[in-house]
Amino acid sequence: PRSAPDTVYEPLAATLVNTTTTGTMYQSVNIPTRAERCRLAVKYYFTAATSTSLTTNVYIGSIKVSAYRSATEIVIREYKLYSYLQYIIVTGGANQYVGQLDGYFRTEEQLVVEVPVLPSYTSIRLTLSIDHTSNQNLYFIDPQMTCAFTPTSPDTATSTESIATNSGDTAALQALWTALGGKMTNWRETGSATFNGDPCRNQWKGVICRRNRVVELQLRGQQLAGTMPSLAAMDALEVIDVRDNNITGVWNVGSTQTRLREVRISNNLITSISSGTAFTHSGQTCLQSFYASNNQIAAFPATGLSNSASLRVVDLSQNVMAGALPTLTSMTALVQFSVGQN
Repeated sequence: PRSAPDTVYEPLAATLVNTTTTGTMYQSVNIPTRAERCRLAVKYYFTAATSTSLTTNVYIGSIKVSAYRSATEIVIREYKLYSYLQYIIVTGGANQYVGQLDGYFRTEEQLVVEVPVLPSYTSIRLTLSIDHTSNQNLYFIDPQMTCAFTPTSPDTATSTESIATNSGDTAALQALWTALGGKMTNWRETGSATFNGDPCRNQWKGVICRRNRVVELQLRGQQLAGTMPSLAAMDALEVIDVRDNNITGVWNVGSTQTRLREVRISNNLITSISSGTAFTHSGQTCLQSFYASNNQIAAFPATGLSNSASLRVVDLSQNVMAGALPTLTSMTALVQFSVGQN
């Protein structure tokens, strides 16, 4: 376990070694002064392909969120995770959620819990448990713990409570709104000339932050329309999801985002992919998946494929590409390559 005054953590991936049947890990954080609520999130994925032998629900782990009053634990929420075929079933209290994970391609899902902070709470804890007794395929990744507050004024907020979003990230988000619009109403109210303060502190819709940097853009189906502006300043981005919009022109995001793990731009009107971005850029050593189906892409971005050794999934199906494909021998991690319906 680790703790720090800024209440945010670096990415972490964890599972059990083969010789261990069960295990538990946790992270705790002290609640900052004047905090009103804390948000805990963790991603998980499941590596099992469809299996006829896993036709009953098998317990594989749990996620627990607790608050502490001195040394006393108060369990806020606890979820049990079960495997069924290639899916994860999440249960919590009277609720049950059947995930849509496709284990073979390691699709991620995220569980988020918001905890109202009572004056007596001193810390919160996220506990993750894995059970490999029957099934050894559950992974947790990227736990995040953040606490929100309302400063009395910028001058009186303490240094650990007033960390503003990186100025380059903020400017890029504002440029994205100006270029594409959208229905992210808490970025800027319709008709307003000013933006809604700080993106990370004010939790702009679809903006995921860590250590005052924007690390994910989750803007699927937000009625974005127009040409994507430069997001070069957002060099901490790890995930971009702008599926199901009306983005047009050249996709030019990726030249500075060397931490990108996942890009999802399917179901838009994009006509080409810049050769200096996406999965052909020399700095893209982390990128694992690139989904760009159902666009208007006319040519495969062949230049720089030798830089794509980390890619596992490429989906360029349902576009208008023509001609021969380039050699893909350098894409040594590839498990899914889709170019159908071109």
